[in-house]
Order: sequence, then structure tokens, then C-alpha cells
Amino acid sequence: MTERNGSLTAEKLEEMVRSWQASRIVLSAAELKVFDHMETPASSSTVAKAIAGEPRFTDRLLNALAVLGLLKKKNGQFQNTAVSSAHLVSGKPGYWMGLAHTEHMWQSWSRLTDIVRTGKPARALPNPPKIENWLDAFITAMQQYGSERALRIIDMLDFSNVRSFLDVGGGSG
Repeated sequence: MTERNGSLTAEKLEEMVRSWQASRIVLSAAELKVFDHMETPASSSTVAKAIAGEPRFTDRLLNALAVLGLLKKKNGQFQNTAVSSAHLVSGKPGYWMGLAHTEHMWQSWSRLTDIVRTGKPARALPNPPKIENWLDAFITAMQQYGSERALRIIDMLDFSNVRSFLDVGGGSG
């Protein structure tokens, strides 16, 4: 991706410019709760009905998810992969609850050009992004991200000589 001297290559630049597409596909599927309906094989028309989607474009979305490796496709039927089942199905222990916050950030970051031009935050621009339940989504995302990192940090610390400690976090717990 980069040349030997560490400089950026055209291939890496192209990857950076296009990387938003995969993210948008996953975020839209998560927002539509597609993965919740993919635990057993289903046709795109069945999924379209379940998510109140237009059949042709639901099929395109499911095929894109299959190309990304998030769905398996066999004989016109789609199903979650192990990773999407573990992390993208609502209510499962490994569910990435922070996806709603990521969607909110997407909306704000999509206004970056206007923010740079005006010096105003996205919410102060004309036609601000519609962000419902922002605080709940933010707290949920921070809990998820913090919990994942806390477990790794705890494993790095030596508590053998510690008799007590105080957690002064400001999280949801």
C-alpha cells in the first residue's frame, strides 16, 4: 500500500477515498435491522418485507453484504456469517450497541466541508442532521467501547499487591 520510503501510494489513496462505501453498507443494514432477520436463510424478498424495504434495493444491499463477507449466499438465500451473527444481531451478548452512535457521527461528519467553510458545528448549520436519541446512543457506545477496552487494560495490570481500589469512572454503570 505504501512505497518503501513510507509515502502514500495511489492504491492506498484510492482505498481511503472509497472506504466509506463499505461502512455505509454496514451502517444502513444495521439501521434497518437486516442482521436480525438473517439468522436463518432467507430470500431478499422475505427480508424486504421484514424491514419494510423495496425488494430490488434490498436485494442489492444483501448482495453487497455478501460481497463484504457479512452474509453467506447460497441458492438465492442469505444468512448471517459467524461474525455478523455475533456482533450485528440485536440482543446478542456481543452485539455492537454503539452502531447507532456511529450512524449519528456519520451524519455529522458528512457535513465536514460546510463545517470547515463556516466554522460552525453540524447542528448549527442549515438543515442539521436529524439525530434522534443522541444521548442514549452516545452513552451506549461509550459503555460498549469502554467495556471492551477495560477488559484488555485489566489484563495488563498487576493487582497482586493491591487490597482495594476506587473506580472513578463516569460511565453508565
